[in-house]
Amino acid sequence: MAANVPNAASAAPTGAANVTSRFLDRNSRQIGTFGLETMLRLSSLKVLIAGTGGSGIEVAKNLCLAGVHTISLYDPERPTVRDLGTNFALTAASVAAQQETRASLSAALLADLNPGTRVRVVEAMDDQAVSQHDAVIVTSACPGLGIHGAEIHRVNKFCREHQPTISFLYVLCAGPLGSIFVDHGDHFVTTDPDGHPCLQKSITEIVDKVDKNGRSYSRIRFATPEGLAPGSLRDVSHVWFSEVKGMHKKHDDPTSSINSATDGFVAYSGLTDPANTVRVYPSFTEQGYSSYQESGFLHEKKERIVRQFRSLASCLQYPPPTIITDSNFDGSAENFSHLAVASLLRFGTETRPVLPTAADYDAVLGIANKVIDESKNAAPYQVPALPTPPALDCVKDNSELPQPVPPPPAPTPFTIDSIDDVSLKTFVRLAHTELQPLSTIVGAIVAQEVVKITGKYTPIYQFLHLNALSVIATPEELQKNQGAEAALPANFEPENSRYDNMIEIFGRKFVQRLRSLVVFMVGCGALGCENIKNFALCGFCTSANGRLTVTDNDRIEISNLSRQFLFREDNVGQPKSVAAANRVHGMNADMVIDARQDFVGPTTEHLFPESFWAGLDVIVNALDNIPARLFVDAKCVFHEKILVEAGTMGTGGNVDIIVPHKTTSYADGGAADETGGIPMCTLRNFPYIFDHCIEWARALFADLFSAPLVQTQQLQDDPEGFVNKLRGELASKQSAGERRSFLSKQVKAMNELARVVQLLIREVSMKDCVMLAWQVMHSQFRDRIASLIQSFPKDAKKKNGELFWSGHRKFPKVVSTGGDRTFEKCDHNVTDFLVSCGNLYACMFGLHPEKPAPQFNDPDVRWMPNCRTSAFLRSQLESEPEPPVSSTGVDDLDEESAGSAAASSANEPTDTELEQQFEQKLQWLQSNATRINPRARAVDFEKDDDDNFHIDFVAAAANLRAMNYDIPTSDRMKVKLVAGRIIPAIATTTAAVTGFSLLELFKVLQGKPVAALRNGMIDVGAVNYVLFERDAPKQVKTTKVSTYDAETNYTDERTMVAWPNPHTKYDKIFVDVSHATTVAEFAQQLESMSENVDGGPFEVSSIATGKAMIWSGMPSHSNTRRPIMDVVAETRAREASKPVETFWEGKSTYADLVVMMDTADGDEVVPASIVLRF
Repeated sequence: MAANVPNAASAAPTGAANVTSRFLDRNSRQIGTFGLETMLRLSSLKVLIAGTGGSGIEVAKNLCLAGVHTISLYDPERPTVRDLGTNFALTAASVAAQQETRASLSAALLADLNPGTRVRVVEAMDDQAVSQHDAVIVTSACPGLGIHGAEIHRVNKFCREHQPTISFLYVLCAGPLGSIFVDHGDHFVTTDPDGHPCLQKSITEIVDKVDKNGRSYSRIRFATPEGLAPGSLRDVSHVWFSEVKGMHKKHDDPTSSINSATDGFVAYSGLTDPANTVRVYPSFTEQGYSSYQESGFLHEKKERIVRQFRSLASCLQYPPPTIITDSNFDGSAENFSHLAVASLLRFGTETRPVLPTAADYDAVLGIANKVIDESKNAAPYQVPALPTPPALDCVKDNSELPQPVPPPPAPTPFTIDSIDDVSLKTFVRLAHTELQPLSTIVGAIVAQEVVKITGKYTPIYQFLHLNALSVIATPEELQKNQGAEAALPANFEPENSRYDNMIEIFGRKFVQRLRSLVVFMVGCGALGCENIKNFALCGFCTSANGRLTVTDNDRIEISNLSRQFLFREDNVGQPKSVAAANRVHGMNADMVIDARQDFVGPTTEHLFPESFWAGLDVIVNALDNIPARLFVDAKCVFHEKILVEAGTMGTGGNVDIIVPHKTTSYADGGAADETGGIPMCTLRNFPYIFDHCIEWARALFADLFSAPLVQTQQLQDDPEGFVNKLRGELASKQSAGERRSFLSKQVKAMNELARVVQLLIREVSMKDCVMLAWQVMHSQFRDRIASLIQSFPKDAKKKNGELFWSGHRKFPKVVSTGGDRTFEKCDHNVTDFLVSCGNLYACMFGLHPEKPAPQFNDPDVRWMPNCRTSAFLRSQLESEPEPPVSSTGVDDLDEESAGSAAASSANEPTDTELEQQFEQKLQWLQSNATRINPRARAVDFEKDDDDNFHIDFVAAAANLRAMNYDIPTSDRMKVKLVAGRIIPAIATTTAAVTGFSLLELFKVLQGKPVAALRNGMIDVGAVNYVLFERDAPKQVKTTKVSTYDAETNYTDERTMVAWPNPHTKYDKIFVDVSHATTVAEFAQQLESMSENVDGGPFEVSSIATGKAMIWSGMPSHSNTRRPIMDVVAETRAREASKPVETFWEGKSTYADLVVMMDTADGDEVVPASIVLRF
């Protein structure tokens, strides 16, 4: 029945016991999105996919990257040349050989994609094969089954009746129409509808109240802990409590605490209650709890939703509520798609089981009319009797609370007002083709629906229709934008090539244009891999005139493999762009690719000169950082180039197509949403959640192993400059308070630097490194805490008389080894800290050899194994006494805390003594700079190497810090996600946004009007796929501006003059200059250009570049008679603290000028971008 693919591994990890560090490394971004529990459930799923056309291979690829247990493929057909345009697993050689089926060829690539997923080929789609799987996906490309309605219904019925239920998904990709049907059976449970982390709120107050109906309730007031993302609780939420003081049912019995109420409570958001409050009925007092004292957290419990899915046959006649995907929001596009699906499945049963062509239009139209007539005469749907959960007493007749959502209405027969003949003819003509980017989108969505079998995220209920008819050019558009020949039937005749799908959909002339495109893609990670694959299948850059330049200065890591599908384990360590180019040539050998490893930004403009940007047709951003995106966006605006912009974050993604003069640009989208940071006072002294401990430990890593060596390197490079810079900073401090604050911090920092330098000017041993770790542990987790307790004793009070250690401030305690010098019985975090810290010092001082790349890590033979054990620590520290307690002081206090601190020690140095210490340290550092060991090097934090001690250190330090403050500790994976700033990323979101982006690019390249373009956000977890119309660029127009002065009762009216009127950010005013052109001559030339402008001539009042003004408009100004290019060069150099450069070399323009101009009447002039042209 089934054949295993050679060399395919057996099963992926299916339980916590099988979770290896390699599994965690490979899937760290997915775990950041799904969570480890969902990943483990996912790794046990077995999925059968029938049909390996464009959508089928995309589903399989995404599930393979996700790490499901087994993928079984059914597709007995031999590949054709046309298949090369949709299935990236096929090659020209395999098509020519005609020796294997599409399923076996696809399986071979998938097995290579993820060794942890078993890939099989199924020889028949019978009940036995289906019964061996958790999910069955039937695609329209499956031979004999794809649109055979009767057979599809049979498989669906078998899946529903099987015990346990087998999830059934039907996928239709027919030209510009994509449709997905999902059936998870009669009783499907979702345990986490949105996939977001559960909200955690700090409790600030709990008081008893009585509502208007006389019912008692407790009102809980809360706030968002510092550093956590804000978010609102649902109107009705299930919650639980932790770390609450007070609130016991039995006096001081911890088992009776509200913190132990594992079933939780129902919390309501009162309709008229203050913000950030919820109610619990009845009041906690009535429930028998004692009074609330202080502190504690309120935690959200995810809503559990049970859904009853219906069969495909039932949903075709009685559709579930429409999921809107078209921005018209009238349901017409979705209704048309539903009719098309119903008609095709009837066509497959009654006529022949293959997708229709233009010749079948009358047959399809007749079936469509029959579907409509039958729906009109259909009997009402019989809703099975289901028990209605009783409403809680507190909700009944309570106008203060949100009321329960009524059950959905019974399904009604499918209706449609009329059939759009033009759309139906276009659809039937193209139904047998596959639109590659649409297959990419559908494949991504379907794979994500399989993930939802685990209970995470909201499933499609039950149809999702994607109508891409708007991407097809009308005859009028073809004639207007491509010429009369483009509208002739001959332009759409297939030619037995890999591009036949594209030719039949868009025409030969359009395909030729794609093949000749000059494209620049910045970034070659997850988005880049998907983009290159899509480009290769669609024929981009495959002619002598075409070229794809792709650049990425990053190298492949293990964690990339779960979503960057062009890379394999043997590529780890290689440049991303080179590996991707090599891989994609197997998909399309004609693709012309220039793979580079260059960063794109202001520092590399010589590598990507103006001539490079000017010669491009399309720029594609596949980046993960905003500054680089803004830089590329600015280049596209200046050179007036099309920009394809996309990004992802977990299950969410954005799609943006930017067209010069027609749309806004990326920079117009506004600042990224950023949550508030953690105040330094909280981070350094008063943490109260584990995230605070992680951030503190991550900063400690930099303070110990990175910053000292960065400063040391600066001292080595220029000893005199190093000390003079610090002296200059001290001299710039005006007040005594500023000087003392600066001196206190710098003396402390220089003491630490001097300690490091003292070690660097002699031979350092491994014992020295372990002793340093020993001292750091006692300093950070004993002495620092003791100093804090000394400054703020347990009975300390605030200025207002309240206890200082109240609310969310946790009174700390010191951490010790417990006297265990064997290091066998003490807390593992102590030994982990000492081992990791000592080894990191050894790395910093150059004692350890260079560590091999992470891909060579071996869990059985770890790097530096002899330095990792308790025996190793014992050999170094067994006879060493504990360091004497040292007062570290308490720094980084906020104003309130500083005012509550105990009186400072009388031994605190005076200002004069601080200055003497400062100068002595500077002199000592300068005199010893040349003696520093050159082997020493800063340790740069690297999260994706489990053998380098980095995450080990942060995890141990964070947990010891948590133990100091009685905060629950956490596991290493949580630490890795937070400390490593790991951005949640999954293959499905990436594939979906690249597919949507490519559809929009096709519209632009066909000359579609801006009204046809779409952009916006999608979410594959929340089933949100609506894109909206693009905004036109903002126009600057001449306007009247009125300013009213109330004191004088006078209204000042002025005119803001636009030049030209109107203009947008894409418009420019070029001013020709030479190296001899002075600032005054430039201004005169610009003024003369405005003489014939309405409202002109204008006068230049000032000129600036960067952040500096270079001319005030006055003849006496020092730059008036100087060459403007020299003035700009000197200003740029001064701002960058670099030598003066001839910035104009290799350039023909300079656009970073801000020119202020006025009219003769004194009105402000707002010119377009003013550009120097050399």
